[in-house]
Amino acid sequence: MWLKPSLLAGACICALGSTAAAQTPQATPSEMQPLAQQSLTLSIARCNGHMLAVGQRGQILLHETDWKQQTSPVNALLTKVRCEGKRAMAVGHDASIVSSDDGSTWQLRNFDPELENPLLDVFMLDDQHIIAVGAYGLFYRSRDAGQTWQREFREELLYPEDKEYLDEVRAESEEDYLFERAAILPHFNAITRLADGRLLLVGEMGFVAIGNQDASAFERVDSPYEGSFFTAAQNADGKIFVAGLRGNIFSTDNNLSYWQAEVAQTDGNINQLLATEQGEMLAVANGGELLRWQQGAGFKAIALQKGQDLISLAQDAQGELWLAGSQGLQTQAQLIKEVTP
Repeated sequence: MWLKPSLLAGACICALGSTAAAQTPQATPSEMQPLAQQSLTLSIARCNGHMLAVGQRGQILLHETDWKQQTSPVNALLTKVRCEGKRAMAVGHDASIVSSDDGSTWQLRNFDPELENPLLDVFMLDDQHIIAVGAYGLFYRSRDAGQTWQREFREELLYPEDKEYLDEVRAESEEDYLFERAAILPHFNAITRLADGRLLLVGEMGFVAIGNQDASAFERVDSPYEGSFFTAAQNADGKIFVAGLRGNIFSTDNNLSYWQAEVAQTDGNINQLLATEQGEMLAVANGGELLRWQQGAGFKAIALQKGQDLISLAQDAQGELWLAGSQGLQTQAQLIKEVTP
């Protein structure tokens, strides 16, 4: 039995200095590639009626009638793209953050190669308030639609023994304290909003945390698993799923008090869950597997494309399912066609 969490307030906020695009270190723009649609793609999302995808070497692709690579201000690996209304945000390695109002023209909003850590997810709380999370507890916040960013340290997510350790180090040396603090939190891999407005944050080493609606307070939730989680989603019935390494998927209700292991027809890493507009819960995994959840039966493979890893999925405005991965972009229909005699 897992204990029901209660929110803790407060976080230690560490200013990086207001980071406007004009003040960021010099970044090298991404190069145009003739086969960008077939290259490593880590994230795909529907944005204001069209589709966006991001991936290796800062590549950004826009789909209106077909996929076209857009000019990108950074050549770092981009790991996640999300949209809210017309605004699109993408994040990636070197703490890169880029934004666009139409999907075709992109601006660099944050770039910190000296940090040597990637951002792994971005989430728009409203049209002005945005957060981005990543490796070793990276947590950035913008309150001006992504124009400037502040870095925060989520002290409330430390284990008590880790907080005590940091306090001891700080008493001896502020420099050593900052060095130790930079890597003491787990990787924050993904964030999603639940139906009641709360935020669910998952990550490395079984990390699960629940946050309030404006992401000002988080608390760890007792986890059913010690391996990493890469994704979380909630279906129309309110069931919450978290998934990650080696096909491990768990579900719980809105209380987050008891976890059930889900049967999954894969031992590959589950890279993303998606609650579809038709009420289905889908998952994509390493090994080229697309899986669908059924009550009482768990996650069963409905398509398989050997020789590739599927990393992300999203539905377009017509309901077509697009998949992104190690071999680029394809539809579900293309995937099934390739594996059906």
